[in-house]
Amino acid sequence: MSKQIRNSIFIGLLTISFVFPSCWWYSFTGINIDPGIETFSLSQIVDQTQINPQLSQLLYDKMLDKISGETVLSPVNGDGDVQFDGQIIGYDVSPVNSTGDDIAAQSRLKVTVSIQYTNLINEDNSWSQNFSAFQDFDRNLNLTDVESSLLEIINQQLADDIFNKAFVNW
Repeated sequence: MSKQIRNSIFIGLLTISFVFPSCWWYSFTGINIDPGIETFSLSQIVDQTQINPQLSQLLYDKMLDKISGETVLSPVNGDGDVQFDGQIIGYDVSPVNSTGDDIAAQSRLKVTVSIQYTNLINEDNSWSQNFSAFQDFDRNLNLTDVESSLLEIINQQLADDIFNKAFVNW
């Protein structure tokens, strides 16, 4: 390759890097956080269902771990640059997957949360949304015997969905 072609390619790439500087903030994990955002706050999740006394803390811990573990944002008490407030608004067990005798073969545990996300750096990115996740289990099992393992999976899915809505812009 001639020196003139290499110089042209170099100048072209250099020009592109100056024309599209925001591309340098892209992360291959898909996380897209405004460089002005440095902190986050996560309020205790309020359990309006009051069915499982540990549910609120479990979801709070999953969300805190997810945000702290996958971003460089620092958690703060009070007003972070981005803020998460939420309520557990649904905790339901229902039959699913009927057998030939119209008997439910499985039951479904479904948890629904309402999350308010406030972005103090760019208020246009603030939102409020409900998120639901569920896990099915054999109808012959007692919910209290499988509840903790089901909630582990459900809370992880909820934390992932909330995180993706806030920080992943595909």
